Amino acid sequence: MLKLIHDIRIGNIHIRRLDKVEIRKSVENLCDTATISMPATIYNKPLKDIKQLKVGDSVHIQLGYNSDDNLKTEFKGYLKSVQTTSEGVKIECEDDIYLFRVPMNDEEIKSPTVEQLLKKCVAAVVKQHNISLSVDCKYDFSYDKFTIHKATAYDVLKKIQDEAKPNIFIKDKTLCIYPQFYGDFGRAKYDFSKNIDADGLDLIYKREDERKLLVEVTAKDSAGKEIKVIEGAPGGDKITKKLPFISNNESLKIVAKETLNLNIYTGYEGSFTGWLVPFCDTGYKVELIDPEEEFKNGTYYVTAVDIEYSPSGGKRKISLGKRLS
Repeated sequence: MLKLIHDIRIGNIHIRRLDKVEIRKSVENLCDTATISMPATIYNKPLKDIKQLKVGDSVHIQLGYNSDDNLKTEFKGYLKSVQTTSEGVKIECEDDIYLFRVPMNDEEIKSPTVEQLLKKCVAAVVKQHNISLSVDCKYDFSYDKFTIHKATAYDVLKKIQDEAKPNIFIKDKTLCIYPQFYGDFGRAKYDFSKNIDADGLDLIYKREDERKLLVEVTAKDSAGKEIKVIEGAPGGDKITKKLPFISNNESLKIVAKETLNLNIYTGYEGSFTGWLVPFCDTGYKVELIDPEEEFKNGTYYVTAVDIEYSPSGGKRKISLGKRLS
């Protein structure tokens, strides 16, 4: 029988007793988060370690089965807040994007690329935290102008992600800005007859010709005139996006085509639930195997992973993006 184990460290504190850990990861969110729930008392005595926890402490969460050799790092980041009530202690954490909560200088930038803006953000973080951090940008997108006013580097990243829709994350001391489905960060295999929880199955199989979508992206140029780009086919759903101050039609086309890429394919949409093994993360390529309907077998890009862990069990919910093969 498999035995659940964990290794959770916050600063110099080793968290041994806990009620639950919830980890939320998504390529559509700027940062991954983790929530650690603990009892407020043990044997009717208050936990002494709680007072030693400080906002900004490093956080490292490893989960697994049976032995330390099977522990996998599920989350790394920083402590954002600690809430203590009569019911228990809740510790909120963010991944390395937490470091970007530093102030930026107010300025209006003419015709910046996303890469130029991100380098400004990284420069502010490096100066504040005295760390080594580089930029890897594979996303070709430009603004007509970009205004920074009473904003943090985090605010700038959030605005770029909300408007331009790239994937933004930190990996190996590098701030990465990639298009959807770019890169190969790992692989996992799931079989409907072996390692998928039937109670956590929420998948629908659709053909590409059943997914008609029209995408309309609008923006205003520097003179205030509206410009528009339309991609896709009528007769189905419609997505409308409004972006500010972009006179470059190519940038609008990038956003429209990225939106279509998210939605037009033959295959599953939705999510399914497995256990802690196999390990799977956002950006992974997941191979789904259906012994009863082999034509549905395929490989998908993972857009989100939600993990719930407690002494009574551990589950991993995997949300799928576009079918890749």
